[in-house]
Amino acid sequence: IAATLCGCGNQESAPSANPLAGLPLEERISAVAKPLVEDGWARGLMVGVIQDGNESYFAFGELGEGDETDPGKTVVFEIGSITKVFTAFLLAEMAGSDEVALNDPVAKYLPKDWSVPDSITLEGLASHTSGLPLIPANFWKPGDKIYDTDASRRGWSEYSERQLQEYFATPAPPIGESGKYVYSNLGAGLLGFALSRAAKKPLSELIIERVCKPLGLESTSFALKPSGAGHDPDGEPVAAWPANDSVLTGAFALRSTCADMLRFASANLDPGSSPMKAALSLALQPRTEINAIERTALGWKGN
Repeated sequence: IAATLCGCGNQESAPSANPLAGLPLEERISAVAKPLVEDGWARGLMVGVIQDGNESYFAFGELGEGDETDPGKTVVFEIGSITKVFTAFLLAEMAGSDEVALNDPVAKYLPKDWSVPDSITLEGLASHTSGLPLIPANFWKPGDKIYDTDASRRGWSEYSERQLQEYFATPAPPIGESGKYVYSNLGAGLLGFALSRAAKKPLSELIIERVCKPLGLESTSFALKPSGAGHDPDGEPVAAWPANDSVLTGAFALRSTCADMLRFASANLDPGSSPMKAALSLALQPRTEINAIERTALGWKGN
C-alpha cells in the first residue's frame, strides 16, 4: 500500500478533540498506521506527509513475506485507481489545448460503428456522472468466481476493445441516469481509450509526456516493475497485474512511488505554483454534487 497524507495550515490554530493532537508528527502517524500492519490489514505501509510545505516519510512493516526490507519512498507500487486521477488530468490538459472539449460526446472519438449514446461525455466519464456502472456487464467470463482476486485481475488486464464494443452493442446495456454520481471503472477506462484515439498515441505515452514529465514525476509509468508486492484481503501475496494493452488501462494500471505521489499531491494542493497551473485548476473545479457534503471534480471527489 502506498499512502499519501496531506496536512496544511497551523496545527495550533484551533482546539481539537483529537487525542493525538499535539504529539510529534512521527508519533501521530505511527498511532494510525502501525496497527494496520500489526493487525494484518497491510503487510507493509509507506506514508508520505506534506505539512507546512515540508515532506516527511514513514515506513511500516515489510515489503513481503520473507522480505523484511522496509518499504521506502522509492519503492514502486501499483497505485490502482489513483490512475483515474491521472487520466482525468490528461483530459483537462487536452481540453486546455483545445484538442477536445469537456462536453464532447465520447462517441466522437470512438470507431464510427460503435453504438455509444451521445449523453456520455468526456466530462461525465472523468467525474463519474456518465451513467455507466462500476464494471461492464460482460466483464466476468464463464467459470469465473465473481470478485475472486485472480479472476478480477485477469478480467481488468485482458478486457479488450472487442468486449467494450460488444458491451455497448447489447440491446439494453445497463446505463443509468446521466448526471448522477456512480463510481465507474468502466467509465475511467473508456475515457483513457478515447483520449488515446483523439491524440493518436498510446495512453501510456500520453500520460508520461503530458502529465508526469511536466510535473517532475520520474518514477510513474505503466511499464515500471513493482518492487512492492501486492496482497489480497487475506494478506496473501498476489502477482502484479500484467502490463498489456487492456482497453481499460486508464482506470487502474499505473505504477509509482510514494515520493512521486507526494509530489503529485503537492501540485494539486498548490496549483498556482505548478507549471501545469491551468490544467490542474480545470481538473479541480467542482462539477456535480454527490451528496450533502461531497462534490465531484475531474477524477477527484471531496467536500
